[in-house]
Amino acid sequence: MKLGVMICAFRAKDSIKGIIKQYETIADKIVVAVSKKSWKGNLEDEGTFEEALETSATVLYDFWKEEHEQRNYAMEYLRDMDYVIVSHCDTYFTKSDLRKLKKMKLEDLHYTCRVLTYFRDLETVIDPNISLPTIIVRSDAEFNFMINIEGQDTNPKELPITCYHLSWTGSKNKIRDKITSYSHAAEISVDWLE
Repeated sequence: MKLGVMICAFRAKDSIKGIIKQYETIADKIVVAVSKKSWKGNLEDEGTFEEALETSATVLYDFWKEEHEQRNYAMEYLRDMDYVIVSHCDTYFTKSDLRKLKKMKLEDLHYTCRVLTYFRDLETVIDPNISLPTIIVRSDAEFNFMINIEGQDTNPKELPITCYHLSWTGSKNKIRDKITSYSHAAEISVDWLE
């Protein structure tokens, strides 16, 4: 199976190299789409593009107003793959889970897996496994809203691997910036952080 990786990135200067590196031994192609500004247009990127250029990945740099637009743009560079890991600039897998994934026989449009989401530090897990996002897609998939895809099965198969999502870790200011600028900005009130 030819396996690609698509990473959407913004303000990930400190983590982007590690995110890319975890995939290098199992991926046939890695594409990183770095947005110049947040999806809400209120923040500018700070060095992610330059850091990503120092890796083995193909790096795209533009401004996308919606998350699904950024994903679809990156997917165009991965159509020659069989399947694509849908990654963020803050998601990690163990080496053994990635090796296991590379050997799996996949046939469906998309798959999910167990996701552990962390808050502030690596000790606090929030909403563990409540909503299972798309983690692997066939390379012909089209995104229509955030991480949702056209023709999406409402009950996709869950792969026996775990994704560690560090989306809400870091300083209070970093978390506040994310709440006010990312695709979930309309869904989450910054008040809950206080």
